[in-house]
Amino acid sequence: MSKIGTNLLVIILVTVVAVAAMVIMLATQSLIGLSNNILDEQASSSVSIMQSDYGELDVEADYLFNIIGEDPALQTALSSADADAARAVYESYASDESSFGAFFAADGALIWQTENSPEGLTAANAPNGLASGSGRMYYCYAKEINGVGSYLVGYDLRAYEYLDPIREKTGGQFTVFMGDVRYATTITDERGTRFEGTNMDPAIAEQVLGGNTYNGEAVINGITYNVCYEPLYDVNGSIIGAYFGGYDTTTVKSLLGDKVVLMIAAGAGAGIVACVIAAMLCLFFIRKKILDPVKRISVMTEEIAAGNFSYRPENISNTKDEVGRLLTSVDSMRDSLSLYINDISNVMHSMAEGDFTVRPEVEYVGDFTELSDSALQISDHMRRMIDNIHITSDHVYNGSSQSAEGSNALADGATRQAAAIEQLSSTLGDISTHVHETAENARGARTLADNASDVLSEQNRHMEQMVASMGRIADTSEKIGAIIKTINDIAFQTNILALNAAIESARAGEAGKGFAVVADEVRNLAAKSAESANDTVALINAATEAVEEGRQIADRNAQCLDQVVEIFGETKRMVDDISTAAESQSNAISQITNGLSEISDVVQHNSAAAQQIAASCQQLNAQALELREDVKQFRI
Repeated sequence: MSKIGTNLLVIILVTVVAVAAMVIMLATQSLIGLSNNILDEQASSSVSIMQSDYGELDVEADYLFNIIGEDPALQTALSSADADAARAVYESYASDESSFGAFFAADGALIWQTENSPEGLTAANAPNGLASGSGRMYYCYAKEINGVGSYLVGYDLRAYEYLDPIREKTGGQFTVFMGDVRYATTITDERGTRFEGTNMDPAIAEQVLGGNTYNGEAVINGITYNVCYEPLYDVNGSIIGAYFGGYDTTTVKSLLGDKVVLMIAAGAGAGIVACVIAAMLCLFFIRKKILDPVKRISVMTEEIAAGNFSYRPENISNTKDEVGRLLTSVDSMRDSLSLYINDISNVMHSMAEGDFTVRPEVEYVGDFTELSDSALQISDHMRRMIDNIHITSDHVYNGSSQSAEGSNALADGATRQAAAIEQLSSTLGDISTHVHETAENARGARTLADNASDVLSEQNRHMEQMVASMGRIADTSEKIGAIIKTINDIAFQTNILALNAAIESARAGEAGKGFAVVADEVRNLAAKSAESANDTVALINAATEAVEEGRQIADRNAQCLDQVVEIFGETKRMVDDISTAAESQSNAISQITNGLSEISDVVQHNSAAAQQIAASCQQLNAQALELREDVKQFRI
């Protein structure tokens, strides 16, 4: 048995024993409470019986009053004021000790009365019902007889011939209170003397004499009773005392204690058997419904922590309770993590191959949406950056093509200049040998000088265009450098992001290994991007240096062309001077020969520089084409 099963079994056994003890205790308390309730109900019922039986006294008094009043002998006894006749009439109908009677003449004088008649009670002040006075409680009725006199009869409430049979019939104790003093009671002390003349408990007296019923416990003469007190009303509705009924709780609780002991003894054996059966049933239930699903959950989480998202236990949803829902939730978490990791891996793999058009295909929820948002941000940023590189590479390619064309034209012009200089040298040789043709040669020289001036002007314009193209190429190279810097920044941020992901995966332990792989792939991609950007920077820097060198050569070439223009201007003036002064032809021809030699050197130099510029432009054009082809590999 597993550790959790053993712990649960111990808990179940302790719980069952505790519940059994609690049930026995509650049953005992309930039995005691039930007995108390039964005693309270019995006390209330006994008081009702006592009230009913004491109501018979009222009926007896009324009956005695009526039959005496109907006896003709009573009128004779009253009219003659014969005490013996009056006693004879009374004794012929009343024989018990609790009844009393009195006879009065027409003037109210007492004719005769029983010894137990209340003091001061006359026919004139008789209450005709229940009353108290002069230390007595009684039912009394009075009547005048045809003007010859009056009589009264009644029953004292200290009528034990009614009170004692109620105790024998119910087994309780009963009392009639006059005020808060026991007037008549069945309770006796240790000597057997009735407990009359003692007072009611003040707290109970305040409640009962205030018009309320009291049910509960009360201690009387050292004995605890379950009691019921009911207010006692006179004929006028005033509270003059109370009815009491009670049962001694000592005997009842003793019998109840024996039953509780027997119940505990009988329940102990049954409790042990019930504990064993309950433990076995609970253990079977716990193993079936808790331990087995928890074991599958443990194995599944260990596989997930190890990066194995393909493991799936059998009977994945065999319960519908909280444990079953937990197992289903863990399985759903495994599916979600596997789906997310596969989707992120596909996106990163496509980016590594240069395809930035791919998008996450899984709907991410909760905190996982940050992964989808990050992948989309990287893709969008790289697309914009590569799109800008596309545009810039096209511009570089177009500019380098224009530079190549200009440099080729410049090289052709330099070649033509060299040919023109050779032709001019040949002409000057002819002039030197044919002085007599000086005039014609001077005109021819003027014509050649004009042509050479036009050619130089055109060459100067081409040189200016080439210089402008070189400037644009330099500006474009600076823009490309800024874009490469942006690529480096993105690669740096991506590397930081991958480093943070690797740190978080390391904190997550075994559960974060999958994310560590993703972080490594992202860092490798950032490194490749940075390496490509550095290579591009090196190529751009080389092209920029070549362009700068070409621009410097073009500047020097422009200066030389300016000198050529000045020389040709001087030549033209010299030809004019030849036309006007033939005598200085020899000296002028010598000077022209020297100038042409210098011009030939300059033109040869310009031709070599132009060819070098053309070669540099061709190389730049090839590099720009290679850059554009490399960028085309990215799909955006």
